[in-house]
Amino acid sequence: MTTLDEIFDLIAKGIKADPTIAEKVKGSFLFKINQTSGPALAWLLDLKTSPGTVTKTDGKADVTITTSEESFMQLVSGKLSGQQAVMQGKITLAGPIAMAMKIQQIFAAAKPKDLPAKAASGSNNAKTEASQQNPLEWGGPPTVPSSLSSIFEQIKKKIESTPSLSSINGSFQFRITTSQGQETWIVDLKKQPGTVKRGEEKADCTISMKQEDFVSLMLGTLNGMDAWTKGLLKVEGNMGLAMKLQSLKISPDSKL
Repeated sequence: MTTLDEIFDLIAKGIKADPTIAEKVKGSFLFKINQTSGPALAWLLDLKTSPGTVTKTDGKADVTITTSEESFMQLVSGKLSGQQAVMQGKITLAGPIAMAMKIQQIFAAAKPKDLPAKAASGSNNAKTEASQQNPLEWGGPPTVPSSLSSIFEQIKKKIESTPSLSSINGSFQFRITTSQGQETWIVDLKKQPGTVKRGEEKADCTISMKQEDFVSLMLGTLNGMDAWTKGLLKVEGNMGLAMKLQSLKISPDSKL
């Protein structure tokens, strides 16, 4: 089986061969990987200046990615997409959301032809599939790696730092469908400074959405009216209050 050292060596070779990657990313990433047996390991990818460096060390970075060796290898072999890993809680990220979205470009730095065939364990079919795609692909367009708790934490911070939001004068109940089931959150803006908490209680307006759509809505990449028209957002209760949802959206530069 391909080792962690071999994988990061491939990433290092990829970013060295293509200096434009660092020019596009302009940030740093710390991968903290918990081994199946043995101490946790860390790799620091510094792409603030071209061509960038990959160092086996701990340190400060714009974005920190924490995962297990098993989950990381599943990402590498193509058995697990980045979106699935985030939604299933197999990866934890900390740092600016906009920068975290650039992880895709770093993983794409290791070309399929460079990855040893042994990275894809299992049947010959599995090896063939791995050789036909980028094994470090996150599985589609870059997605925002984010948990619901981190999104609502940012909403809470925005409410606390923006007194004018108290003019909304209403409460929301968010019913969010995740890969693990459903989470319910309350955002109450009836009294300043407002409260954000996980749980279920009576609210003026209830919003039901899938997690990925809710994240897009809060980051401003999905318009509320468009979401409602397409059936991605369901509203119960005060429709006028639902129209004020856009006031709660957070900046892509917010930190997870």
